[in-house]
Amino acid sequence: MNTKSRGTYGEKIACAILEGFNYKIINRNYLTRQGEIDIIALKNNIIHFIEVKTTYGEYNPAENFHKTKLARFLKTVKIYCYKNKISDEVIQIDLALVNVKHRRFNLITHANIYFH
Repeated sequence: MNTKSRGTYGEKIACAILEGFNYKIINRNYLTRQGEIDIIALKNNIIHFIEVKTTYGEYNPAENFHKTKLARFLKTVKIYCYKNKISDEVIQIDLALVNVKHRRFNLITHANIYFH
């Protein structure tokens, strides 16, 4: 399985799990020249911008969410918020980690605090 199809598969898993926790998926794969937002979801009047990292192996997929990736992700979030007139007070940056081999899903909330 190539990287793109692995990522798509991880995103499908993440969406299904998030919906099970009462997140409403608003958008998937929002793309600009700056970058991409994998999942945009709504829960409790908070808009969650979620980066999904998927692995089939033993390593921690969060290792691929480095400073450069976070900076691009945040620029893309700002563009989305600007275009949709969304205030910073109602958004949250999250990181969904999917390990297919071990059937694990972790959601790191407020990921922009931990990965800067």
